[in-house]
Amino acid sequence: MGKIEEIAFDNFESLINELEKLGNKYFFRGMASDQWKLKTSIDRFLEEIKKNNDNILLEIQTQNVFAEFRFLSEFIEKCKIDINKILGNNENFSLELSNDNFLKLVVILQHYGLPTRVLDWTTNWEKALYFCLEDENQKENCCIWAVQKSNISDVEKKIIYSKRLKSDNKMKNFFGDLNPGVYLINEDNYIFERIKSQNGIALVCGLGNNMNFEDHLLSIGDAKIKKIKIDKMLRPEIGRFLIENNINKKTLYPDDLQENFINETSINNVKQATVDFIQELYPNDE
Repeated sequence: MGKIEEIAFDNFESLINELEKLGNKYFFRGMASDQWKLKTSIDRFLEEIKKNNDNILLEIQTQNVFAEFRFLSEFIEKCKIDINKILGNNENFSLELSNDNFLKLVVILQHYGLPTRVLDWTTNWEKALYFCLEDENQKENCCIWAVQKSNISDVEKKIIYSKRLKSDNKMKNFFGDLNPGVYLINEDNYIFERIKSQNGIALVCGLGNNMNFEDHLLSIGDAKIKKIKIDKMLRPEIGRFLIENNINKKTLYPDDLQENFINETSINNVKQATVDFIQELYPNDE
């Protein structure tokens, strides 16, 4: 069982020394508040549904795999032409989930703000600092999470999936077959320029009842996990550091031509269709 080492800093030089020491041995995730949990968007999505739905099945069953698969299905059905453009296919290409594209589709889903079990991390601690300050509404202590790279397995090496996908052409069981833990999605599936600009990597959690992302990290044997808490008084110094190193919204979010392929209306339609489906499948208890 892994454990989280919490380190607090109120001195900028000491903070930088610690991050430099971790260097290229860790993956990093900057967060604007040290009170926020490591939580995936699919879990936040289901939490919102549960606020207005007291069906006990939503509480006792692990629903994130099912909901994620449903989002992928709706995404392909409603945005097939646009997804084909992103993937470089003819717009009339018969797009279906397969072992050749499903990880790319999960990354695309994440890119457009649709719920997944993916959390975005970076191999660059300097860029993690940017994400500590990105939400200008947050003024309190921020933090950087760090997990040792050697503790994270490649998801594609961790499971044999080709036969299943070949036989039923569905991925619904793929993530369901992963044990609790956190896995790396191979960089061959990162097709957006901004991911490269951010030195980004995608980590996905496995399957486990009532487990959030932190729980999945802790389930990794001897995982070395650090939560680096940063005093709010260091925010101005971090800001100056980012300016000096040309780390800003423009350099981390370069224009992606692909971004314009899928409009907000289509994305909202996918979200609503999935909400409606889950509400219909799991109606409120009488």
